[in-house]
Amino acid sequence: MTAVPGLERTATGAGAARGEFAPSELLAPLRMDVVDAIGHVLGNLFQRMQHLADRTAETDSLLGEEIRGAVGRLDEFLRVVLDYLSLRAIQPMALPLRTAMDALVQRLRMVLGTRARLDVQCGFDAMLDLDPGLLALGFDSLMKSLAPPRVAANPAVVRVTAYVAGTSGAVGPSPRAIIDVTLAPGLVSLSAEADVHRAVAQRVIELHGGTLESRRLPSGEVLWEIHLACRA
Repeated sequence: MTAVPGLERTATGAGAARGEFAPSELLAPLRMDVVDAIGHVLGNLFQRMQHLADRTAETDSLLGEEIRGAVGRLDEFLRVVLDYLSLRAIQPMALPLRTAMDALVQRLRMVLGTRARLDVQCGFDAMLDLDPGLLALGFDSLMKSLAPPRVAANPAVVRVTAYVAGTSGAVGPSPRAIIDVTLAPGLVSLSAEADVHRAVAQRVIELHGGTLESRRLPSGEVLWEIHLACRA
């Protein structure tokens, strides 16, 4: 994936579309020593499972490859969970709202390909305090919550709109940067695995002092609404 300048993924490691999902209560952060211990135990288990898959492949190559694939997918998914559990504080830098939007749009184009046509609009720009690597991890997790590719007669339209709401004066709410992503129902996965990927993304946004909401619109489309605080 070609990185968007200023928002490359530098982090290491790796409620839903059915309706609304609440703030990230699906998983709760653990102490780092507990996370490390879980990772160590899982690593040993996966090594054993890979060894058994190799032994199986000696007599049944198709079954051996199927086991390897299943173990690999499970390993990848559990790494996502461990990434979530180890999320703590951000290391922010000043970046414009348009940079964050461009990073999200780039990922949507890569994942959706010809399944969707993107309609992108960015209103008044603003400076935000963002952790580029952590935000990239959150956006990557959102992409993993999309439905698997399938053949469609016509590409769906995905609308991405970025704007600033609120006021910068002493009276009224503080200004908030908002990125809205409106997706056709068939583009959003309903699986439990997708729920976890969305929970990771939601936790990343919360660490930035923002919110991520998902709700179904009367049209049947799904709206992702990302709120981020503007820089003071």
